Amino acid sequence: MTQLKHKYISVCYGGIESYGGNQQRSSDHIIKKCGCGVVAAMDTLLYLQARCHWTDVSALGCIDGAVPIAGEKYDSCLIAMRKDYFPLLYPLGTNGLSLALGMNRFFRRHRLPFHGTWQPVTAKIRDEMELMLDSDIPVVCAVGAKFPKFWEKTGLSLQVADGLGQLRPAANARAHFVTVTGMDNEWMQVSSWGRKYYVSCGDFLRYARESSNPLLCGILYMERK
Repeated sequence: MTQLKHKYISVCYGGIESYGGNQQRSSDHIIKKCGCGVVAAMDTLLYLQARCHWTDVSALGCIDGAVPIAGEKYDSCLIAMRKDYFPLLYPLGTNGLSLALGMNRFFRRHRLPFHGTWQPVTAKIRDEMELMLDSDIPVVCAVGAKFPKFWEKTGLSLQVADGLGQLRPAANARAHFVTVTGMDNEWMQVSSWGRKYYVSCGDFLRYARESSNPLLCGILYMERK
């Protein structure tokens, strides 16, 4: 499996360590309702800061060297990032283009050597994801809304590994951002709602083309300048 080279971001919620942040644990009701994109973007920035040892400590003030990150500090940082870089339109949240703009604004303000562009689902998307993971950069990924039937509740299956290593369906996602932390020819390993899930690569591509729309699904492609 191609995956990130360092330990992924972990937040301590009530003594329990998460796998990435969880917007449902936020004290901000707007983030709790539709803040998955802000969480995915901020977790990516936190991972890059920990890996690259940014000297500008003002970039992400919730990091003080503690691992895992205290839930209260994570939440205050999340609220600040929503205000300064990733505005949310209640109850819709945000979109890939807005996340890319917010990321690049953050990189410019803090003089960081990265740049992001939003890439809809194309035939090259798996190659682009693998290239990012090989470069030790998490992949913010959009699972678009159902289209044109936005009201339908079914979505893309998210699976978890049981005690025997077998995968079983545990949740489904639509109009939702996840963060890809690893992948092979068949599965993507993702962070969502503070848990580690697995998504079938084939199911994701079929969902984008048949149940949603390739323009509503995609990734935040990031690279060093």
